[in-house]
Amino acid sequence: MPDPQVKQIEKAIEQEEKTDQKNLNHAISDLKNASKAAAKSHTDTDKAHHQLDKALRKEHDAAKALNNAAHNHERIETDVDQARERLNIKKQNEATMGQSKERKQTLLDEVRTRRDQNHEERESRMVELHTHSPTAGSRAGTFNSENGAPMARTASPGSMTAPGHTQASPTAPVETA
Repeated sequence: MPDPQVKQIEKAIEQEEKTDQKNLNHAISDLKNASKAAAKSHTDTDKAHHQLDKALRKEHDAAKALNNAAHNHERIETDVDQARERLNIKKQNEATMGQSKERKQTLLDEVRTRRDQNHEERESRMVELHTHSPTAGSRAGTFNSENGAPMARTASPGSMTAPGHTQASPTAPVETA
C-alpha cells in the first residue's frame, strides 16, 4: 500500500499539471482572439483606405463642377477629412492590435516554456518518489522543506541534493561556458 504522503504529493503534482494546461489553453485562446482582432483591424484599415480613395475621387469630381456644386464640394471635403481621421484611428488601432498580438505570443511562449519546465520537474520528482521506498531503512528519501521536492539522502546532510541540482565531486574538473 503506497505511503499517504506519496499519494498526497502525486495528487499535488497532478493538480499542477491541470493548472498548467488551463493556463496554456487560456494563453492560446487569448492569442486566437488577438489574431482575430488584428485581422479585423487590418480589414478595417483596408476599408478605410478604400473609403479615402473614394472620397478623394469625389472631391476631384466636385472641384471640376465648382460653379454648380460649391456647397457639395465643401461637404465632400469634410468627408475626406473624416475619412483621413478614421484611417489614422484605424492605423493606430492596427498597430495597437499588432503589439497586443506580439505580447500575447510572447506570453504564450513563456507559458509553454514554464509548462515544459514544470512538467520535467514533476517527472523528476515522480521518478525520485518511486525510486525511494519508504520501507528501506528509517527513510530512504526526505523532502526539501522549502519546496516540498524530494531530496536524495546520502551519508551526510551536507551531501543532500534536490532534483536537478548536482554536486561535483572534489576531484571533478570545473567546466566553463
